[in-house]
Amino acid sequence: MFDALTAPIVADMDRFQALVESNPNDPRCRAVVVALEHSAAAFDGWAAEADPALRKEKQTLHAGLLAAAQICQAMRQQHV
Repeated sequence: MFDALTAPIVADMDRFQALVESNPNDPRCRAVVVALEHSAAAFDGWAAEADPALRKEKQTLHAGLLAAAQICQAMRQQHV
């Protein structure tokens, strides 16, 4: 799982954390959360997928995007 955390992704996470620490009310912080939630919504219908492998893939994407949104929101709330 952690192989997915490439250097560019870690750098993005570090930039987001620095932004949150400097100004948790910056509209870009909330925009990240909203974008992740919106992306997850694209997979809301995962349970209706007929193909079991595709259903599992969509469920995983949905859950991962929601988890990322929750993590980002928690980071914001720690600094507000």
